[in-house]
Amino acid sequence: MYSAETLNVQTGKKEENLVRVAEILRNLHQSGEDFKEHFDVFEKIDEYEKVMIDLNCTIIEGYNEVKEQILQLKAVYKTENILVVSSYNDTTPENFVKSGDDKLYLIDS
Repeated sequence: MYSAETLNVQTGKKEENLVRVAEILRNLHQSGEDFKEHFDVFEKIDEYEKVMIDLNCTIIEGYNEVKEQILQLKAVYKTENILVVSSYNDTTPENFVKSGDDKLYLIDS
C-alpha cells in the first residue's frame, strides 16, 4: 500500500522531488496543450499597478526604476522569435503530491 504526501517547503527542496517537478513541468511545456488562460507578466504589472493606485497604496522606493528596466526587457522580448507554450505559474510545493517513491502529481492546474 502506498502513502501520499503533499510536498511542503522542506520536502519540496529535496533533490529527487525537484527533479520530478522539473520533469512534470518539462512534459507540460512540451505537451502541445493549449490552455484557455494566458499569463502575461507584462500585463500583470499593469494590473497590479492599477490595484495599488485604486487602493491609494504608497509605491515603494525604486519601483519606477525597476519597472523601466522591465519594460526595456519587454522591448527586447518582443523582438525575439519566442515560441509561447503552455506553462504553469503556481509551483508552490503544496501543489505537488508524492505517491510512493516514484510518482509525483501536479494537482492544481
